[in-house]
Amino acid sequence: GRFAFGLDDAQARVNVDGAVATVRVVATLPGLRAHGHVGGYRVADGTEGDGAYERSKREAVRQVAAQAEALGVPLTQLHPATVLGDSRTGETSQTTGLGDTFRRLWERRLPARVGGRDTWVPVVFADDFARLALAALEDRAGRDETTAHWILDEATPRLPELLETLARVAGVDAPTRSVPVGLVRALPARWTGVEKETLGFLDARTYPTESARALREAHGIATPDLSAGLSRWASHLVATGFSAEPAARGRFVGGTFVGELGAPGDRLLLHGLPLEHGSWAPLVDALGRGAWAPDLPGLGRSGGAGRDLDGAWLEEILDGLGLEAATIVAHSLACAPALELAATRPERVRALILLSPFFLQRRAGALGRCPALAGPALKRM
Repeated sequence: GRFAFGLDDAQARVNVDGAVATVRVVATLPGLRAHGHVGGYRVADGTEGDGAYERSKREAVRQVAAQAEALGVPLTQLHPATVLGDSRTGETSQTTGLGDTFRRLWERRLPARVGGRDTWVPVVFADDFARLALAALEDRAGRDETTAHWILDEATPRLPELLETLARVAGVDAPTRSVPVGLVRALPARWTGVEKETLGFLDARTYPTESARALREAHGIATPDLSAGLSRWASHLVATGFSAEPAARGRFVGGTFVGELGAPGDRLLLHGLPLEHGSWAPLVDALGRGAWAPDLPGLGRSGGAGRDLDGAWLEEILDGLGLEAATIVAHSLACAPALELAATRPERVRALILLSPFFLQRRAGALGRCPALAGPALKRM
């Protein structure tokens, strides 16, 4: 199969041919108890899709059902909503769809949301879908008729609230304006930056989830914590630069991204201007001792919405990491919150090391003292 938008019909055909070929293969297996075909929460309503990808998935649902009936294959159709990463780790290998939207939000390139207040993009975590899919196959093994299950988290908030939740996690501002789907569909994609095939997913429809609820009850499958899972998923995407490569590890704490370098223990490294947490990596490698390394608000991977660089910010980091106290190394500008925490909450600072504190440095030149010039210059560094 292939999951991508912007395909032509020939490229998307693999989603039909691959699914049908799989049915033919499993039909030859002795003692086959159940076969699962993954469709999608929008592809089994009998309508046509908005693009080649969705059309291919809809055609696959029809042809797989026909082949399974003809060959006597015990079939279960599984229709998941937007699949996010693992609810426990956030790990994911793809960013298409909601991941792309979150990336634009995090990069502050989402000036408005598309759709109305009732627009709904339901989600499901990958591990939760896997558990329910296996339960559905076990359930199918004892039945004669083909079964189908729509699998999604019914607690998924409407899209505006979902974006606000993700914005809080990343420490950025959520868009307050909205644009009608029809207007975005009418405008050239090069103007909007929106793949038009995705617009079909922006509606207010609900889906038949009764059978999935029954599976949860029968097999004791609890729904994962949505808020915690969203935070882990967003953290993973930002840590890896929105790619499948595990380039970095870390998590968000109140909009601050905290990098995880090696085995961090209770050590905390605070960078100065205009750096980010990865600047500590050579030191960590040389010492052979890991550390937590936050990106200061507005730098690196951290959002800067409404955050002051002070002792309260640093204490929130310790709380979010579950640290009673820490050994803190602070560089340049970051010496300010480190000293403030040591002065006001000394029990939370085991040791304090200051590297080139800003208040001992030579006074900045005229450029550095002019916010109108220094701000844009720092943003480009």
